[in-house]
Amino acid sequence: MHPSRPSFQLFFAALLLALLGGCSSGGDIGLFSGGSGGSGSGQACSENSQCQSPRGYCDMSSHRCVQCLSTTNCSMGVCAPATHSCVECVDSSSCETADGHFCDTATHSCVECLGPANCDSGQTCDPLTRQCVDNCSTSADCTSSDRPLCDTSRGVCVHCMDNTTCTADTPYCDTAAGVCVRCLGDPDCSTSGKPHCNPLHLCVECTSTADCTSGQCIDYECQGG
Repeated sequence: MHPSRPSFQLFFAALLLALLGGCSSGGDIGLFSGGSGGSGSGQACSENSQCQSPRGYCDMSSHRCVQCLSTTNCSMGVCAPATHSCVECVDSSSCETADGHFCDTATHSCVECLGPANCDSGQTCDPLTRQCVDNCSTSADCTSSDRPLCDTSRGVCVHCMDNTTCTADTPYCDTAAGVCVRCLGDPDCSTSGKPHCNPLHLCVECTSTADCTSGQCIDYECQGG
């Protein structure tokens, strides 16, 4: 059986949609770059000493600075051989967490399911979030307080269909995923020093280096200025 994991599932839904939407612009590096550290994306080099963090290694096949040459170069995750970037997984052998046992190779992220066969009876694998969720045809089929509404277009139970079921901490409904989030765009971010809404729907200091007065945007913070 799959126990209820509301806090992880709601966050992961936003996370996975962000990954599906692509990497951050401007060559910025996130916790897992998803390919932005890959061959051809860094400066030309002939040895590691010519490369700087976050692309601190010289790929001798392309003579470009990359994020990693092997997994030992990654502080988190594994090194994807095709892109020389640190990612969460390249196959399911990298996924042994409590919440994700399968690798979605399209996003290089560990997920709860890849298809309905990975879920319990009465559940299906939501293709957007890669989570096992209850099947439904009406909201009466949704018995979990965490997912009380039926998105009939997908046939799955969701947390929200609009802002009315969201709370103060996460006041906006990401209707594509059916989850409540902190922000949908920059206008939703009023926190001092964190004026931008990142792809994870969190208010942050920057989403690209263009947002920084100096340095570059790394992990959604202006660094190296």
